Formats: sequence, structure tokens, C-alpha cells
Amino acid sequence: MPRSKRENRKVKKNDDAGADVDVDILSDTHTIDSSQTMTSLSSIDLDFENYLGEADQTLEEPESTTSSKHLKTLHEIINLSSDITFEKRSSKRELLLKLLFKSLSQHCYIPEGYELVQSSYETIVSSCLYVIDRNSSSSPAEQYAACRILEVTSICLGSHNDDYCELIDGSLLKVVKATGRSAKVRCAALRAKCCAAFVCGSDESHTQSLLDLCEAVVKNIKFRGEVVPAIFRATALECWALLGTTIPADSIAADDCNYVGCTSSRVTMLNVLKQCLDSKSMTSVDDGRGCDGASLMNLRNTAAMCVVIIHEARLSLGLNEDECDHELNITERRFHQGTWEGSDWEEVIDEVTQRISDLSVESSHRISKKAKKQQRSQFREYASMLLENEFPSETIQFRGSSSISLNSWMDIIPLNFLRHCLQGGFQIQLMMNPTLHNVFDVNGSTLSNSSGANLSQLEKRLFMSKTSDAAKKADRDMNRNRRNRMNAKHHFITADCD
Repeated sequence: MPRSKRENRKVKKNDDAGADVDVDILSDTHTIDSSQTMTSLSSIDLDFENYLGEADQTLEEPESTTSSKHLKTLHEIINLSSDITFEKRSSKRELLLKLLFKSLSQHCYIPEGYELVQSSYETIVSSCLYVIDRNSSSSPAEQYAACRILEVTSICLGSHNDDYCELIDGSLLKVVKATGRSAKVRCAALRAKCCAAFVCGSDESHTQSLLDLCEAVVKNIKFRGEVVPAIFRATALECWALLGTTIPADSIAADDCNYVGCTSSRVTMLNVLKQCLDSKSMTSVDDGRGCDGASLMNLRNTAAMCVVIIHEARLSLGLNEDECDHELNITERRFHQGTWEGSDWEEVIDEVTQRISDLSVESSHRISKKAKKQQRSQFREYASMLLENEFPSETIQFRGSSSISLNSWMDIIPLNFLRHCLQGGFQIQLMMNPTLHNVFDVNGSTLSNSSGANLSQLEKRLFMSKTSDAAKKADRDMNRNRRNRMNAKHHFITADCD
């Protein structure tokens, strides 16, 4: 009889209580939208096939009709989520959680939807915590989905909701510290805690305690006799970078820190980040498996991202408030910005910069060509920031003529974090959510008015469909560029014939 696949096996681990439980292994690429279809429940009163197809029918219906349908669906799904505590089948609980995640991320984008979540978030939280706290009877896929729901709920609630942070903090902290849980579940719990503090929290001491927690995860190679998985350490660094964008620059990059709740400057993390970048071993385990190259590459990438955050904060120490609000060219920044010269960390930052530069041109047969190309591209941006103080630039284009341009790592890192959190609902939330408008300092009315919401059905087909003139022109340009690239690649063959 052939053996089952490795990702489908079960490994016996010890939970917090000391009892042996079977822990399903979740792959590192597991997402809340993976594997199961959502049309297998016939006992629920909702028409799931029509529900899942509503996202593809938005171009065919008026905006008011579509938004009202989405609001009605969101209300029904939230009411159904209360049945999770009484449901005995794991597959049905997981299905309800996935539907709730999709409703919150993609269908909660109007003021009435945010008010509905604000009035019923206790029902959502109680259902999710019920799944998270019952480790013995809930599958890791259910726990992962519940943590992702808590993460996206914080974005729907918005700022100044410290009660929500206190409500979920205790249970999620237990999951983060539980070595018997799946690594993906622990990562999702840590992300949910930090996302809630980033969006909803206003307590500065709570943010500092989360930064201490992330640093402890990264520094300790072993915890309670178990090796800390590389993917969990990488997630801790990602959360550390997110929270690092919310505290003053002197708290994260100055030699001495006088910030409230901060006992020492976070610049001491440079030594830990240097060790993560120099890490070459694959001996760490992840739920009984060896650490693969993808997890190690992700750890290095997030470590370099934290270095860039510290460096950008260090540069801003030489600028006053008026200069920070205005764009300065390279020459002006060079004579106004902070520097590492003469500090105790000059030697460390030089070694880290050299290591990141080496990774930007690394050529190894141990990783695939695609992964190698991605690594070089990412580390080239980090090296440009560290060597030449060249700030990145990223533009988010919406349907229509509106766009958002970000030119700082302090903005791009939260953007990537929220993009991972919202998945398919990222664009609609960024366009309609007032909390995200405040985070990225954009005008929400401009985005919503120029997004094509006021176009007729015929105009949407002419300007937004795949057969529009703009789409055809983009296809012709792509074919021409591909042809020119191939001709240049094979030019030496024709040159020898001539």
C-alpha cells in the first residue's frame, strides 16, 4: 500500500495541557481559499452558487443593486456564523469560516456594512475563538481560517477599537506560544494580533509589548524544547516591520530611546537581523519536517526588510518635521539626513549592507530560476536603499484613471501586509475603506468617483472588458516587445551567417 503524501500525514505533538493530540500538517502555501469547494452544503438556506458568482456579475448590474445584495449576504453570513459553536462537523465549520472571510473582505465596503460589523463583531469573535480554543476538536485549517477572520475584522472595524484588541488578545497569545499547534496557525495568530494593534489599537505600551514578543520569537532558536520554525520567525519579522512603521524614528533607530513604553532603542535588532541574513542551515524543523529553501529565503527577505525600515528611520532623524512633509531630492537629503558614521552600529550596518548586496547577485543551484530571479529583484531594492539611499516607488492602479503612488518603505510594508490579509478584497477595501485612506493618506472620494462606478453597462464593456481597445493595444505592445526581445537574444546566430 503506497504511503500518503507528506503534507497529509499527522504528527503527534504535545499541546499546552501536556496531552498527546494529532496535529494535521498544513503546507507553507496553504491559504484560506485553497482545497475545498464551497458548494457542498445543501442544508444551509443560502444559495452558495449564486453567492459565489456575485463577484463576476458586478459589471452587469447597477452599483446600488450590487451593494445591497452584498450587504444582505453579509448580514446572512454573520447570522450563520453563530451556528459554528453548535456544529459538530469539521468540514461544515471550515466552510462557514471561509464564507465569512469572503463576505468580510469582499462584500463589506459600504458604510452600512461597516456599521453592521461594528454592531455584531462580538458574534464573529465568539465563533472564531470557539474554534481557536478547542485545539483537540478543531482542525488546523479551521484554526487558520478563524485567525484570518479576526485579522480582516480589525480592518472592517477601523481605528480606536481597543476593546476588540483586548477581546482577542488572550486566546491568540496562547496560540502563538503553543508549540503543539501548526506553524501556519501560529503565524496567522501573530498576524491577527499585530494587525489589530496596527489598525484598531491606540495603546502605545501594547504596541511595544508586541514588538518585544516578535523580537523574542526571532531571537530564540528554541522555545519549550522545540525548534522555532523558520516560517514563524519570518512572520514575526514581518509583524515587527509593520509595527515599526507606527512608532517614532528615534524609538527604532536612535542610539538612545526616550519613547513612552520603550526601555531601549530597537536598533539592537541589527545583530539579530545579521544572524538571520547569514543563516545558511536547513536544520530547523516545521511540524516534523525539515526547513525548505523557500522558508529560509522568506526569513532572509523579511530580515532585510527590517534592516531597511531601521535605515529609513535613521535617515529621517536628520530631518525636522517640515522637511519630512516635503519631498527632497537626493542632494538635499544627503546634507540633511541622519547617518551611521561615528555611531556604535557603523560596523554592523556595513556588514549587513555587504551581505544584502551579495544576496542581490547570488547564483546558487540550490534554488530554482524563478526563486533566484525573485530574490535578486527584492534584494536589489534593499541594496539601493542602503547604499544609495534610493527610496522605492510603487503605484496601485484602479479601474479608471485613479491610482495611488507610494514612495517610502514605511508605506509599502503596510501595503503588502494588508494585501496579504485582504486577498481578493484588497482593491475594493483600499478604494472604499476610510481607515485605509487614513493609513495611506489618500482621498477616498477621488478613488470612488473615478473607479468606473458611474459608467453605464455599455461603457464598462467598451473600456473595461478584455476586448476593449485598451486591452487590444496592451496585447499588441506585449507581442511586439516579446518579438524584439527574442530577436535581440538570437542576434548572434544571424550575425554569424552574415
